[in-house]
Amino acid sequence: MIVIYSVAVLGNDARKEYLEKELIRLGFTVTEPQSCDYAVRLPRAAVPEGIKTVDYLSNEQFKKKNAVLTVEGALALAIGQGKKALCRSRVAILGDGALAKELYAKLLLFTKEVRVYARKGVAFNKMVPCDIIFNTVPVDLLSGKFDNTVIIDLAGVYSGENVIKAPSLPAKYCPESSAELIAKTVAEVIK
Repeated sequence: MIVIYSVAVLGNDARKEYLEKELIRLGFTVTEPQSCDYAVRLPRAAVPEGIKTVDYLSNEQFKKKNAVLTVEGALALAIGQGKKALCRSRVAILGDGALAKELYAKLLLFTKEVRVYARKGVAFNKMVPCDIIFNTVPVDLLSGKFDNTVIIDLAGVYSGENVIKAPSLPAKYCPESSAELIAKTVAEVIK
């Protein structure tokens, strides 16, 4: 017996239309939240009470593949920040998760001056001066000590003149690819 699940997409970013099309292509019925079997929640979307959501964000394969998409957007921001060429920049990465690891690998293609600072066991007050900091950690580890450094904040912690807030980069830079990844992960989780 084949079971066809109905899915609602909650949220309204650039991925929604692509996500609905991909879910249909994968054999799901796309419907409204009040009549769905499962809901797929895009970032910052409200979930109506009593709706069962699919937790695709905690899927390890999703995290790794989403990191690749996020890094593409982060590199676009770094290249477009306008102060200094990325290939001539000293770069720091805060964090050591999937996103930080993917950033490190890709940044080495541009510059050999990349340092990674993980949350545990690192004296952040001993960080060497740098031109760009990529923050992947949802905690303030810098305490305002890098006023002349461009901070590309992928975790939504910092604000200020030199901070580039960078939430949900896949939605902005590659919504179709991001939607395909979400849909495939949802299909794996549900089935």
